Amino acid sequence: MKNITDYLQNDPLHYDFTDDCTESTEYQAKKGYEKYFIYRCPKPDGKEIYPIAVSVMEKNYQLYGKIGDPDSESKLLQNIYSHLWPEIKELKSEYMMNSNSWIYSDAMISIQTTLNNYIGRKMPEVFKKYGVKRVSNKMCIELYETDSAFRKLLDKSEDLSHVIAAYHTLGNYIPVCCGFNIARSGYYGSYDYWDLTLMKIKEYYDIRAAQSGSGDFLNSPEVKIMQLLHCDREVVSCCKWLNSFDGWKDFINKNFLQDFVDVNNRPIPLCKGHSWEYPQVQDFDDFFKNTWQIIEKRSARMIEMLEKKVFKAI
Repeated sequence: MKNITDYLQNDPLHYDFTDDCTESTEYQAKKGYEKYFIYRCPKPDGKEIYPIAVSVMEKNYQLYGKIGDPDSESKLLQNIYSHLWPEIKELKSEYMMNSNSWIYSDAMISIQTTLNNYIGRKMPEVFKKYGVKRVSNKMCIELYETDSAFRKLLDKSEDLSHVIAAYHTLGNYIPVCCGFNIARSGYYGSYDYWDLTLMKIKEYYDIRAAQSGSGDFLNSPEVKIMQLLHCDREVVSCCKWLNSFDGWKDFINKNFLQDFVDVNNRPIPLCKGHSWEYPQVQDFDDFFKNTWQIIEKRSARMIEMLEKKVFKAI
């Protein structure tokens, strides 16, 4: 694990937090799509329909071992959380930490979900080729190894390359409450985007401010959280987390989310037509460009604050 000083002094804007989840220097030296697909390799379970993907996954496990998820394994990310949100541990917020004092974490914007849909749109022939109705992570691994058209498609979009590079950087991570990470993503990760998450959180704050104590459950702020979590988790922890902030603007500012909202503090869709009612990305070029830029801007905000806290203390 790097310490925070080393992190800040060695290109923190582009640091890949999966590097903190492995001791494999070979993996850490990788870049771009090659590194991304190594990280995305699950352990084979014997049920795969993509034989090349199976051999690739087995090879990668032999070469690099398991590459951990920064949300659950990066001690550096946890250390940064403790500096940027010290109140979580100071207040001993149980709904924000597990029994080992590990702060619950969320990678904010999904890449694989959008990549799967992008491949399905641009290469519809893969559905007939594999006899499936949905592009999967494992299919992408196999296509990356075997299909030159797939690689050309990836290389065609410079903004997609930037998104892949930004995916595991600081600006795409945020501490969240217990159960929030998986629940808000929805079925097949359909809602795994923080513009949509913020749309529903803003509704929560707006209704709470306008109808405090009204007693109308169907129009209550809690219903918005039930919708946000797809009724997959209890709303109590999420409401406690949101109520720890002094409203919507405070939530945005303390979580370094200023670039996710417009001048009127309304969530900005990551692409044209993106909304809670229509969560699937339609304009991929718009999404790719906006996503890497907003992640990078948030990273810069967080790094600036981290530098003030760390170097002031030295």
